[in-house]
Amino acid sequence: SLKKAKEDQDNLVRIRTRELREEVDEREQAENRLRLLLESSGEGIYGVDAEGRCTFCNPTALHLFGLERLNQVLGRNMHELLHGTWRGSAPDCGTDCPLERAYQHGKAAHEEDGTFWRADGNSLQVEYRAHPIRHDGDVVGAVVTFADISSRKASEQQLRKLSQAVEYSPESVIITDAEGRIEYVNAHFQA
Repeated sequence: SLKKAKEDQDNLVRIRTRELREEVDEREQAENRLRLLLESSGEGIYGVDAEGRCTFCNPTALHLFGLERLNQVLGRNMHELLHGTWRGSAPDCGTDCPLERAYQHGKAAHEEDGTFWRADGNSLQVEYRAHPIRHDGDVVGAVVTFADISSRKASEQQLRKLSQAVEYSPESVIITDAEGRIEYVNAHFQA
């Protein structure tokens, strides 16, 4: 009877050990899938705790920040890193930072025309979204996704210059569609 009890106990231990290994394997697989997703994203993604300190950062974000290693950003205050005063210039968003509102007040933010400062001191034009991270109803941080819009902003600026050149040209300018309908005339044409 003691031998039978010992065998039963050993079987239970083996079963529970196998179950625990399966749980660990499943958890590791889920973590690997999440890591792959974060590392493969074309957008920068980083997270902060409730104090604004970086808790994770994907390779795209590191690249856009002009950094090479994760330890250059982990634990750092992201507001100071990205929006803080750089070479005597004023912070991008002053004391009312949408990024800070996400983790301080639990309010999601979307900025279509923001500026982050890179490690080399150059500005980076970004569109970003910040969403609070909640645990049991409490805000414990925020996740931020952002995209470099520098080339888009440069194209928009170039388009504005060309538009102004056409608008104020001393020559008459008329633009029609494929059927010959007038879509645009400049001020000189109207004079």
